[in-house]
Formats: sequence, structure tokens, C-alpha cells
Amino acid sequence: MLSFEPYTLVKNVLDESLKGDKKQTLDFQRILTEKFIQSNEAEQNELFATKTLTLIFEYSKNELNENVLHILSLMLLFTQQFQRVKFYMDESQEQFDLFVGYFKYIATQEVSDFYQQILRAIKFDTQDTCNRMSKFLVRKLSTLDDQTTAQNLQDIMNIILVKQNAPLNIQLNNCFSKYAVEDQLS
Repeated sequence: MLSFEPYTLVKNVLDESLKGDKKQTLDFQRILTEKFIQSNEAEQNELFATKTLTLIFEYSKNELNENVLHILSLMLLFTQQFQRVKFYMDESQEQFDLFVGYFKYIATQEVSDFYQQILRAIKFDTQDTCNRMSKFLVRKLSTLDDQTTAQNLQDIMNIILVKQNAPLNIQLNNCFSKYAVEDQLS
């Protein structure tokens, strides 16, 4: 079995990325390609992905800059290669808050094919997690004046909803109406 040391391997890259060194971001992509994508050890891949995401979250608590977001994007995209890898995001409120911030960041950009791939790669570990994220997006949509950002958030929500069942869609429709009324009254 391959031996990964994600905390050692990725820590140096993140240290430099927080300083704004874009070369380190490219190095991280190379590391993932060599150590993660090309490995046939499913269990090792799962472990590597989980530990690396955890490490990225730890760094992101201190400073969430463009390079760290890009590294997180790469990590989320590469997890798509392995069906066994799940992205756990409801273990703590801090992780959820970070991910909300990530969606806000995406919403200010053009929703390119790259970002759509990232979003499709996300595997919500519980229905409750998806509900929480979707309700946030619905509330955000109902209060936005910027139509471009609103459309981007709508695209994001649609990608999420593709993987969900009818009852949740109904819940979201009700949620949207409720929040829209609340915001008009406030």
C-alpha cells in the first residue's frame, strides 16, 4: 500500500499559498496528480482526501485567500474521481460556515464549467446538510439586488437540487416563498 503523509505533504504548499505563491498551487496540483489520481489504492485515496480536506479547513479558519480557495477547488474536483470519497461538511459549524463562504465566493464569479464540476463533485453526507445549504442559498437569492450574482447562486442551487428528491424540492419552494415574504416585511 502507498504511504501518504498529507499533513507533511500539503502543509508546506499551504504555507506558501497563504503568502500568495501561485507556483505552490501548481505544485499542489502536481502532487495530487501523482499521489492521488494515479493511485489504485482506494482506501489510501479516501484517507488522503479526508485528511487533506481537514488540513485545508484548519488553514482556512485563519485566512481564506484566493490561493487557498483554489486549492480547495482542486481538492473537491479530484474527489470526483473516487465514489467512495465523501465530503463531510456537517461535523462542525465552523466547517459549514467555511463552505457557505466558499459558495459566496463562487457566486461573485462566472459559474464556469470548472466550478460546475466542483459542485457536482460534492457528495452531501446527510440530507440535513443539504437542507441547510439549500436554505441558505434560497434566502440569499431572495435578498440579492445584483442579478448576476443572483443568477449564479440560482445555477449553484440547481446543481445541488439535481441530486435531491422531490420532497426536498417542495420544501425549498416553500422555503423560498417564506423568506421572500419575510424580507419584504422587514
